[in-house]
Amino acid sequence: MKVVTSCTNYRCQYTTYTCNSDNCGASVDCGGNTYYCVYDSSNGWHWSTSKPTNFCCSDDDCKDANGKWRYDPNTYTKIVCDSPSGSFPKEKEYTYTCKALPSCSSSEDCEPNEHCCVTEQIDPDPKNQGKCADKGIYQNNPKWLCDPPIGFVKTKEVSKSNEVGLLNTILEFFSKLFS
Repeated sequence: MKVVTSCTNYRCQYTTYTCNSDNCGASVDCGGNTYYCVYDSSNGWHWSTSKPTNFCCSDDDCKDANGKWRYDPNTYTKIVCDSPSGSFPKEKEYTYTCKALPSCSSSEDCEPNEHCCVTEQIDPDPKNQGKCADKGIYQNNPKWLCDPPIGFVKTKEVSKSNEVGLLNTILEFFSKLFS
């Protein structure tokens, strides 16, 4: 796109600014307007005076105004950018929009106080694999000792050489469990 950058003595000087994935999100000030290099599915790469809703070039563009991660309210997965620099898994073509991860691969992909269910040892039901779930809550598997409900267990430091202290901690845990 050619834009006027300066005019002196009725002579305009033009500079060509290319808008493509290499310049994603770049801005150019011209004639009192700021133009952004953006992408949308109907127009492709183009210069615009505003950024499309949910437009992104990298995962950082999907954070909230305070720089904190946003999460999908239904799946509890992190919202990331669907771009070459983003974390969203490539489908057909990049959309350069913020999207919730379709599944989690670790608890870092989930909202705080959620964990990622990715092993058959925790929940063998395939429909629950790669999903964020409340800590300690498994819909089809009551095995929660490896991930107790929030606030149920208090941790304390125990020396590895203090076997009596470790035994007391285990006994204290089970006494609280069955009381």
